[in-house]
Amino acid sequence: MRELVYRYLRRGRWLGITASVAVSLIVCYFYLKFQYPVYEFTTSVLVIDPKESEGMNVLAALDNTSFTAARKRNMLSNEVELIKSQPLMQKVVNKLELHTNYYLKGVLGNYQEIYNNAPYYVKLDTLSLNNLDQVAFTIAPENEHGYRIEGEYHNEKFKVDAISLPTIVKLPFGNLFIKLRGGVSPLDHPVEIRIKRPADVVGDMLSQIKTDVDQTSDRVNISLQSGNIRKGNDILKVLVERYNEDAIAQINMSAVNTTRFINDRLALITKELGEVEHNVEDFKQTNQLTDITSEAGVFVARNNEYKDKQIELETQLSLVKFLDEFIKNPANNYSLIPNIGVTDAGVQSVVQSYNELITKREPVLRSSSEEGPQVKAINQQLKYYRSAILTGIVSFRKGLMVSLNDLKALDQKTSARIKEVPRQEREFLEIQRQQKIKENLYIFLLQKREETALTMAVAIPRARVVKYSDGGVQIAPDSHKLWIYFFLFGLGLPLLIIYLKEMLNTNIESRNDVEKLSKVPVLSELGHNKTDCILLNHLSQSDSNAELFRLLRTKLQLSLDYPKEKVLMVTSTVPGEGKTYVSINLATSLSIADKKVLLIGLDLRKPKLIEYFGIKTKVGVTNLLSGNEPDYKKLVVGVPDYPNLDVMASGAIPPNPNELLQRGHLEVLIEQAKKDYDYVILDTAPVGAVSDTLHINRVSDMVIYVCRANYSNKQNITLVNRINGERALSNIYLLVNDVDFDSLHYYYNRSYHYGYGYGYGYGYGYGHGKDSADEQRRKHRTRWQKMIGKR
Repeated sequence: MRELVYRYLRRGRWLGITASVAVSLIVCYFYLKFQYPVYEFTTSVLVIDPKESEGMNVLAALDNTSFTAARKRNMLSNEVELIKSQPLMQKVVNKLELHTNYYLKGVLGNYQEIYNNAPYYVKLDTLSLNNLDQVAFTIAPENEHGYRIEGEYHNEKFKVDAISLPTIVKLPFGNLFIKLRGGVSPLDHPVEIRIKRPADVVGDMLSQIKTDVDQTSDRVNISLQSGNIRKGNDILKVLVERYNEDAIAQINMSAVNTTRFINDRLALITKELGEVEHNVEDFKQTNQLTDITSEAGVFVARNNEYKDKQIELETQLSLVKFLDEFIKNPANNYSLIPNIGVTDAGVQSVVQSYNELITKREPVLRSSSEEGPQVKAINQQLKYYRSAILTGIVSFRKGLMVSLNDLKALDQKTSARIKEVPRQEREFLEIQRQQKIKENLYIFLLQKREETALTMAVAIPRARVVKYSDGGVQIAPDSHKLWIYFFLFGLGLPLLIIYLKEMLNTNIESRNDVEKLSKVPVLSELGHNKTDCILLNHLSQSDSNAELFRLLRTKLQLSLDYPKEKVLMVTSTVPGEGKTYVSINLATSLSIADKKVLLIGLDLRKPKLIEYFGIKTKVGVTNLLSGNEPDYKKLVVGVPDYPNLDVMASGAIPPNPNELLQRGHLEVLIEQAKKDYDYVILDTAPVGAVSDTLHINRVSDMVIYVCRANYSNKQNITLVNRINGERALSNIYLLVNDVDFDSLHYYYNRSYHYGYGYGYGYGYGYGHGKDSADEQRRKHRTRWQKMIGKR
């Protein structure tokens, strides 16, 4: 975890992350400062089921809550559709004139709606309004009393000056009435007015209205989003008001139709009842009857019971007849069927469904036409219901007739038993029965008329408001979330950049990277060299890299089986990784520890070793390997100020370095040097470029394989693993060079940098560093001269 933290916070990256977070939070502050809030408004209404106010009917009495629950769900679904219907929203738009909106321009060019707080009131004539495409224009005070109206419509710009308000202005899209709004202070800034076709506004409003139904309490939550608090409250308030007005209008329309039907039937029944009463009067006068005899006693009473039942059946037959005539009358095809007291449950159920469908047809017809698909579908259902009602009437009438015939049969038996009753009495009973039938019908219709009148008088709103939308709840911009999002963005962006940079970085950076890629042990690390000279001042106690080489020296002494193992071979994968730098300074560090050290340059293709010491010689190890000089001591050169260090240059560049290194002279040289020196260090060629080093491995006791931080590719470590697995080099130790300890937060707070050129001529080359070889030698020579002068 610490390594991961260091990876993201090193080299001052934490400053960039902090700056990114700070900038992101500043942007968030200004973004919130210039954003206009959006509010959500919610009004809760309790939808009243009209059937519950009518009492329990037969089906409800037999219900076990499943039927009631299903009916409530259907009722609430229907009412929600009515609330979101186009005709109802059209009334809201017209009432509040939502097709005309007023805006003020903000600092950043964004617009804020000011609704009824605008100093102007604008109204477009109805014909132009319905044919209008969206238009926007501004009204601005031009001078002390004048106003300028300008805008663009259908790519045609217009500009009109009004001397005073109110006024009517003729514009390309119609005649515009403008006046000052009362109670609102005038503004010096222009006000932008946007007018849209009302039908388009209705569609937009319907898409914004959301409803949520609570089935358990018949509660409907109506919500709306708006940037203006007053506008949002007004829309929901007017929406509920118009909904209730429509519901009351539907109830009153049904009551009016029922009253009209009852009045028609009352007129007819009144006439028939008068005729029957005249018949009674005439009969009594003709037959001189004063009271009813009781000769038949019990038989008359039983006969009266049968007569009463016949009266009930004939009453139902009359009601069925009235209902049949009403339905068959074409003028009543789309009128509500009155509830006149037919006792058949099937007929009542179908009539109830028919009336509900008639009620549903009215709002649909207002928003469509007779030829509309919805209206046609409803008409087809109504036709089906009328047919079902007529079929039910026929069945019910047949049942009544059967029951009536049975009663008549019983009546005939009873009449036979009362033969002694005068004919006049029997005839009078017949007339009296007709009179009672008419009276019952008359009283029944009067009662229904009063009930209908009472329904109209006490009609209550369909939706009762439970909670008004006061103030609304701000939903955008969500400042808490935005602060979090901007903070995470400011934090995540630099981390993502660093992560991608780390992913795309193919070079090693530290010892940890090497240890993750290879099982070859890492001997040590060296810091970055900031000086221009490749040779460090090993006599100084303040040079951190000199101290690291002393640490490397100690590790070597512990790792080698001295005095049997003395030969160290230093190599790398590619040029530029610092193998010569390591060879020179390791040899120097060993020499000042009272160890005799011989440094041999075995990079025969591009020798640079001797030049870094500022010593010129034309002979070297190639003379010995070729057999021209058998005594290696004649080829050794001493190093000023380091008496225990000798250097053997590479010598002349041979045409066949690989073959020379395979000769036995190399073993002879190493065996002789091991007798005369404590350590023999071999500076060899890169193994990734040529195979020379693989031949030298036979005489070495340890291989120091140099890789350079932020330079060596990770694929170089793959090559080391393959070489180690193939045993091409024995006893390999890795050395990580040029590590930036400061950026990696290491214990050592030092770094170094060096540059040198390396350009091979035999098919591979080292690139030039910061200074040329001559410049390196000049600086090195100057340094040694100063050191010698001081001594």
